[in-house]
Amino acid sequence: MKTTKALLMSLTIATLSFAAFGCNDNEDVARSESFKQQEIQHGTYVSTRCFKNGATLTGVLTDVYSTGDVTLNADGTASVRYRNFSDNTCTTEKDASDYSFTETSVQLIGGVSVLKLKHDAVISWYIPFALSDEGYSFDVDATDGHSGPYLVQPTENDVKDFGLNAGQGVSFKHQ
Repeated sequence: MKTTKALLMSLTIATLSFAAFGCNDNEDVARSESFKQQEIQHGTYVSTRCFKNGATLTGVLTDVYSTGDVTLNADGTASVRYRNFSDNTCTTEKDASDYSFTETSVQLIGGVSVLKLKHDAVISWYIPFALSDEGYSFDVDATDGHSGPYLVQPTENDVKDFGLNAGQGVSFKHQ
């Protein structure tokens, strides 16, 4: 009798623990769905400073610095334009890069909001972000060696530093 009672208690605790983990996942999914509609502020945002661009590859082991514009459209599409420079003060322009995205959404990864920009069936960009007074703070400065945009979904460890200090991101001001 005592063994049965202990077994039932253990099963009850295990079930409640499992349900609690499931609720957290469901809450993240629900929050992610609401962010898709509420946190994406449509409009054009312009970077307020020069940043080391880890997404632009123009040569072998050549650092590229950029300024950028991000446009988030009400229909769920987006575009990004980088102006690329050879110096870290963004005075010697090299070229420009334009990207179009067919779908935007927000995911929560380790409590950090991550903007997913879908380019096509294969390629997506993932950019950790936070809302700021001016618009957005995007984690796109590769100076620290581990910022977005990520070409595969980042892990909690990838976005952890930005989650602790979103001020390290590049401010993009609403136009």
